[in-house]
Amino acid sequence: MTTQSEYLLEESLLKQLEGLEYERVAIDGEPAMLANLKRQLEKHNGGVTFTAEEFERILSHLNTGTVVERAKILRDKFVLKRDGGETLYVSFLNCDEWCMNEFQVTHQVSAEGKRKNRYDVTILINGLPLVQIELKRRGAELKLAFHQINRYQHESYDAGHGLFQYVQIFVISNGVNTKYFSNNKHQAFQQTFYWTDAENKRISDLSEFAGTFLKPCHVAKMITHYVVITEIGVLKVLRPYQFYAVEGLVDRVKNSDEDAYVWHTTGSGKTLTSFKASQIIQRLPKVSKVLFVVDRKDLDYQTAREFNGFSKGSVDSTANTRHLVEQLNDDSCKLIVTTIQKLNNAVLKERYLGKIGHLKDTKVVFIFDECHRSQFGETHQNIRKFFTKAQMFGFTGTPIENGLGDLWAILDFCNPGLVGPRPQFIAQLSGEGEAALRALNGLLVFRRTKSEPDVAAELPDRIDELDHCLMTPEQIGLYQAVLDSLVVDATKVGGEPKQGAILAAITALKQICNHPSLVLKDHDPESPNPPDSQRSGKCIRLIEMLDEVVAEGDKSLIFTQFREMGHILASLLRHQFGRDVLFLHGGTTQAQRQSIIDTFQNDPNSSPFLILSLKAGGVGLNLTAATHVFHFDRWWNPAVENQATDRAYRIGQTRTVQVHKFVVQGTLEERIDQMIESKTALAEQIIGSGEQWLTELDSSQLRDLLTLRRDAIDDE
Repeated sequence: MTTQSEYLLEESLLKQLEGLEYERVAIDGEPAMLANLKRQLEKHNGGVTFTAEEFERILSHLNTGTVVERAKILRDKFVLKRDGGETLYVSFLNCDEWCMNEFQVTHQVSAEGKRKNRYDVTILINGLPLVQIELKRRGAELKLAFHQINRYQHESYDAGHGLFQYVQIFVISNGVNTKYFSNNKHQAFQQTFYWTDAENKRISDLSEFAGTFLKPCHVAKMITHYVVITEIGVLKVLRPYQFYAVEGLVDRVKNSDEDAYVWHTTGSGKTLTSFKASQIIQRLPKVSKVLFVVDRKDLDYQTAREFNGFSKGSVDSTANTRHLVEQLNDDSCKLIVTTIQKLNNAVLKERYLGKIGHLKDTKVVFIFDECHRSQFGETHQNIRKFFTKAQMFGFTGTPIENGLGDLWAILDFCNPGLVGPRPQFIAQLSGEGEAALRALNGLLVFRRTKSEPDVAAELPDRIDELDHCLMTPEQIGLYQAVLDSLVVDATKVGGEPKQGAILAAITALKQICNHPSLVLKDHDPESPNPPDSQRSGKCIRLIEMLDEVVAEGDKSLIFTQFREMGHILASLLRHQFGRDVLFLHGGTTQAQRQSIIDTFQNDPNSSPFLILSLKAGGVGLNLTAATHVFHFDRWWNPAVENQATDRAYRIGQTRTVQVHKFVVQGTLEERIDQMIESKTALAEQIIGSGEQWLTELDSSQLRDLLTLRRDAIDDE
């Protein structure tokens, strides 16, 4: 590999930045930095001249707070009381017209804190160091530059007036590979990003990166629009696919009335993308309101807390349509989070219509989160009927939860009639499979998945295991009894069992595979005594595996589709480990839900187990404290299971995640798992909803599927 020294890389970069119309300045230390800052702020603020005392007051204001607090100062104006008594609003950064700032570049600035350090290349905007670039010789390991910046953060960025704590974006490069990241000294190397073009082609060469990302207007736009100050006190910067998705939505609002749809695989940063889109769009002068619309079950504590970090008090978190109407009627409230149910009430009920009638013919932008779950019914039609200039955008991580009809419904909702009739659309995509879905990407769909290299690089390893469990003798007897009763039912109706009987039998068989108590109803949930774990092969295996997890000090998520099974597991684990067990299900109140999530995520001494019913806990939660995910029973829909797994395996997770899927061998669980695996190549997740599709099998197919095989008993 050809090597190139840091000096040559640095000189080449400086010349390129000069060619991009950066002013090159010589700054060797803080005195020169402060003198330049004074000149640049004076120029940026209309040619005003600051006295020494006035500039000292500005410096005192700037030298305040943490990195996050300084990021807020950077974006605000400072009320300067001038020596003559008049007031001047001092701007540090023009966020609205981001190209209208003063751009400079310098190099080898020295600073002495705990140690004396020199910084390779620094981009100054209005005299403040907002981008710092650390270089290593061509071919050297990129992590060396990352660790050097991390050392600077702890040793010298806070020296003197702490101006380098205003850095918003870091860039690291060895000439061949170039990455960027936000100023957050606690982040890992995995949270550094490659830039790409709009077609998702990686731009890693330093010269190419500088020619795109470091253009003055672009880097200023990234800082002013795409660095996010979060409520938890860290800066985040959007990844390229998030940037292009938001830019696409903003452009559509500015230049058309057409709808759109963004597909970011669950766990790849979809929430941040939709938040940032909402935040930018609500500032556009032609937009009256932006409504971020979620399904009721998603408007939980984490959603409210995150969104209020962008717009304090914007979340309509009560079960009260009146509050939503008040927000709609408040001109100062441009960004609102609400549920689709309350929105439907507001546009249908007569007592509310008069209060929001002034919005009827204005531009209102609706952003539907998890839109695959809210695409049916008349709600969208009701919204369109009332808001005549509504513009609708949909975000989802799972557009094909139950079949290709889901994808058709979303696309037809965004662009009525464009994709043709539903049967024709399904037939065309079924024929081409995944290739057809890829063909839609960039045309009707903006799609990014976690398997793409730039997203996968941020995620730790994930290990998926299929754990085969044996039945106990009691389970075998119960399983066979259900099969026998199904045969008897079939003989009564001419040889084919009724659909209802089939569905009831399948549910019973799945419950028997879990634990006999589910079908025998012989355990009182209020009893202090747990059911016997030795009656269930799955329970025996779960306890064995959790012994190891607890010994390692790790936490686990345990998903089940049966609420009663969750109670059984909670009782078993509480008795077995002598620890409290958290359980989140459909009957959990909002306050309890918030407490469970906070406790599990933030308290290192809390329960190592969180049991979740799949429907209540499979979406809308961030549970990265867990490193093990157990699917105790299987939801025969990979999309639903994947969403549940992504509660732990998502951006923000830094440790390896192990996913354990339990199946009882020799039973319908094992054979349906094999069927699902053989079908996942078609759009990765097209199998039908629940068990309804099983009722369409003929007697021979059904018998082959359900019959108890010998390997359920023998471990040979």
